[in-house]
This record gives sequence, C-alpha cells and structure tokens, in this order.
Amino acid sequence: MLTPAAARESIKEDYASAKGNQINVRGGTATSDMQQGLVQQQIARSDAGATASEPAPYQYAFSETCQQQSANCNLKKCEKGGNEGVLLNLLYADADADVKGAGEHIDYNNAKEMKGWSRGGTFCSAILDGAGEDGPAEQLTVVFTADDFNKLDVLPSTLNGPVNGHTLKNYNTNLWAVPQEQRFTTQINGRNVDVIATPSRFAFTYGDGQTLDSTNPGYALGEDQWDVPTPTTHVYTQTGDYQASVTTVYTGRYSVEGGPWLPVNGVNEVASAPQTIQVWRTEAGLVDANCSAQQDAWGCAGWDGK
Repeated sequence: MLTPAAARESIKEDYASAKGNQINVRGGTATSDMQQGLVQQQIARSDAGATASEPAPYQYAFSETCQQQSANCNLKKCEKGGNEGVLLNLLYADADADVKGAGEHIDYNNAKEMKGWSRGGTFCSAILDGAGEDGPAEQLTVVFTADDFNKLDVLPSTLNGPVNGHTLKNYNTNLWAVPQEQRFTTQINGRNVDVIATPSRFAFTYGDGQTLDSTNPGYALGEDQWDVPTPTTHVYTQTGDYQASVTTVYTGRYSVEGGPWLPVNGVNEVASAPQTIQVWRTEAGLVDANCSAQQDAWGCAGWDGK
C-alpha cells in the first residue's frame, strides 16, 4: 500500500485524474466537475501562464480518506481505467474564501489547515504504487500541452484575393481568409485525447510592410464590386508585385477518454502559402479610334506606351 507519507512526496501531490470515475463508497463521490476543477487548479499552480476557459467557482484541495495521519495509515486502493490508484477526499471552498493549501494536500486532522474547507466526496486518483513503501508514485494525469497542440497537423486558412491576383494602385484591395475548425484524435500516455482547434485570430501580411491583426477573417465581395472597403481590405500606394499571406491563430480544447473539455494552455499559429498581388496603375486619355480598327492606338493591346 502507498502510505500518506509517500503519497505526499509523489509528483508535487498531483493526485487528480483528467477524467472523473464514479465509485460507490461511503460518503459519496466527488462530482466530475469538482475533479476537473482540482485538475485545472493544479495545472495553474504548476504553470503561471495557464488559464481556464471560465473562472472556477470554487477552490479545491484533497486529503486522505483515513482520519489518522501517520506512516501506518494506509490509503485505500481503487481502480480506474485499468490502473490502480488510491482513494482520496476532495475538498472545496468558495473561490474568494480565505483558505490554506488550495490545490494541495490538506491534513484532515489539522483543524487550522481544514478551516474553511468542506468535504465534496471521494475520488479515485490515477496514481500507481512506487517501488517500495516509500518510493514515489507515478502520476498518470494527462495534460495536453501547447507543445502537443503544435505537433498536430492543423491546416492554415485559405487566403483569397482579387481575381487573377490583379489590383489597382490606391484601390481598396480585398483579401480575406477562409478558416475551418478542425478535430483530431491522438494519444498521450496510452490514453485517447480528442482535440478541437478553433480559429480565433488572423494576422494578415500584405507584402508592402503593412499588417493587420484581426478577429475577423474578412469576406468575399460580389463580382461587380470594386474598391469597396471591408474589415480586411488594404490600399497599395505603389505599383509592383507583393507577397501577401495570413497566419491563423488557433486556440484549442481537449477531452481525455470522453471526459469534460479543458482549454489548451497555448495556441497553434499556422501560416498560409503566400499569394502574389500585382498592383497596376490606371491612366485616362481621349482617343479618336477604337482598338478593333487600330490595335496600336493609345490604351490598346498593341500600344507601346509612347
């Protein structure tokens, strides 16, 4: 059996599982939401940059189920997802409560540490016994990290622009992105993880040194619409060829073995292939012939510009 003394030394006391497991024991079972709250709080404690999708309504902590804290107090074993763990009490308090040890182990018999905490039921932690009674336990909590997110083959948005890539100097040139939400299934530590990548921001690079960072991907105009401003149009002030592109910033959420969805602490930025935009100028002139009769007349296909 894994003793409380050994358990408190194991992997910074992160006992919570990424998926709830209902176990019928005396005193009731902590809800899946509470278990997930403890997981997110532990993630936040280990990574200062971690954020939850919504503010947690409670603070969470945990303690042993036995009420005699000593090296001889063995924790009760339980099984979850084919892995052996130990049964723990889940403790909770209001989000603004003045309590000690949020996200950590609480000595159940220490009245000072327990002040303000309420017992929310038991849960089966996903830890394994270490080698020997005092050996560290193995933490099986699955956290889908930003590095994991960036290893996925997330597709970039499609960049769209003017017909044939041609536009005019000092015109509102419409470029827009066509993004898509994408779903993946992968494995972490032998457990199935579903991931959803959602486009959230679009960084347009127009090729002339100007950029635009927007939550709006833009939209297409009608075939007969020219020089119409949209949230993502750009005005080129000089003629020439420019390489335009868009980088799509994806946020992510993941679910372990069908459990609740959790936010990925990080983003995945994917750039589209560049598109050449040819910027031309216009000139006006009066002519006394048409191009059918005189191909080399001013402005006609055969005109040499002189």
